[in-house]
Amino acid sequence: MGYVSNSPLPKAPDDDATYQEHQEYRKWIDEENVIQCIMLASMNPELQKQHEHMDAYTILVHDVEGMTARYEISKELFRSKMAEGTYVNDHVLKMINLIEGLGKLGFAMDEELS
Repeated sequence: MGYVSNSPLPKAPDDDATYQEHQEYRKWIDEENVIQCIMLASMNPELQKQHEHMDAYTILVHDVEGMTARYEISKELFRSKMAEGTYVNDHVLKMINLIEGLGKLGFAMDEELS
């Protein structure tokens, strides 16, 4: 089943394709559905809604992009320092926005840390 999540969904065989080609495509679709269900079941409800109309390969690619975004936001959050002469309120709002941004990407921080 690894081939399903490592490459995009193949084009459906033409009507005049061989029985074997139709069977291989049907097998791909069946395995795609299993993988997609497993991936969706492992997500929180908000992420499920974002991914419910994507195939397994697209979910995987989208998730890699999400991991990159989470990393970049986390890096900015944990390296963030208040600049001298700036308002505390501005800094706090920036931190809150970064924490909320992580939450939207499925990376929720516990109350104590956030």
